[in-house]
Amino acid sequence: MKKILLSMLLILLLLVAAVWPHRGEWLLRAVIGLDNLRHPVAENQPVHWRQGEAAPGDQRPNVILIVADDLGFNDISFHRGEQATLPTPAIDALARQGVSFSSAYAGNAVCAPSRAMLMTGRYSTRFGFEFTPAPRSFAKMFRILPQPPGALHSPEVDMAAVDRLPPFQSMGMPGEEITLAEQLQAAGYHTLHIGKWHL
Repeated sequence: MKKILLSMLLILLLLVAAVWPHRGEWLLRAVIGLDNLRHPVAENQPVHWRQGEAAPGDQRPNVILIVADDLGFNDISFHRGEQATLPTPAIDALARQGVSFSSAYAGNAVCAPSRAMLMTGRYSTRFGFEFTPAPRSFAKMFRILPQPPGALHSPEVDMAAVDRLPPFQSMGMPGEEITLAEQLQAAGYHTLHIGKWHL
């Protein structure tokens, strides 16, 4: 009987060791539900492009702004050459043919506030957009996850206090903020956004 219990305990420990690195994903599946993770992306929608006609003598450049979450300076081969982990020839070609900004600063460590700063040209703390918006169902998992080891301080917003979070629809960037797209539209540009917004 002891051997069976020890064997079962060993199997349980091996399962825990195998699952532990993926605990965040499993917690997310438990909180949000498996069906919501199976098809997280909507169906593709066709984009009908209109051929633009530039006014005679209009020499304004086309502007394409590509924002990638968690993309580091050294992650593209344009900056690292042969040392890049993955070659990025298409991005490298865009950089060679256009303007490459070699000195920049991400104003926040997480995606939404950093993107808000890029879109408005303002520190997001100046207009109350300091944290990534999260629906209550997602925030519930923070009740289970412990504070990261070595954290210098407690978080400013207690995401585990789900009942005190404002409704997800009201967590967006204030509408009175003027974005880069609005500035370009005022200058006569046609603008289009494709992909993640989360503002």
